[in-house]
Amino acid sequence: MEKKITILLVVGLGAFLILVLFLLYLVTFTFPTDSQAVCIFTQPSLSCNEQAHEFIGKNGESVVLRFHLTNHEDQGIIVVGALCTDNFPGSITKSDIKFFQDPSDVILLKEGESAVLAVTCTSLNGTAIDYQPSKFFKGSLAVLFRKQNESTYGMSVATVTGEAP
Repeated sequence: MEKKITILLVVGLGAFLILVLFLLYLVTFTFPTDSQAVCIFTQPSLSCNEQAHEFIGKNGESVVLRFHLTNHEDQGIIVVGALCTDNFPGSITKSDIKFFQDPSDVILLKEGESAVLAVTCTSLNGTAIDYQPSKFFKGSLAVLFRKQNESTYGMSVATVTGEAP
């Protein structure tokens, strides 16, 4: 009986160790290093890395992310909201992404089309992130959209990093 308990403890400890190593791997490699500027969506239906993105602003103002969004869906999509935040991609939900306030900001992207968007970067609580020259930004870009012939909204989240000029 003691031998079975010992075996179960060793197996449990081994499984725990593997889990810890896996989580360490995710934390280490989920976000690129500070020297890399990337914009990569987790789903293949959208992309933001075909042209360089940039963080813009002036001292005393909020950081703005300007990026090229490309639709790789098999049909048109209507982009109705976007979020730039300093939080990890896995922590963002659809309710965190605010709809564009101005209806003219809503964008129809047909299959294969791109558009340039700009969104102010905030923390998830809505506080604007202050622009600081040469500061490296590490966070997420989330886009709220619906397929052209559907009524339900989808969300796509990207890891986005880069240095403000």
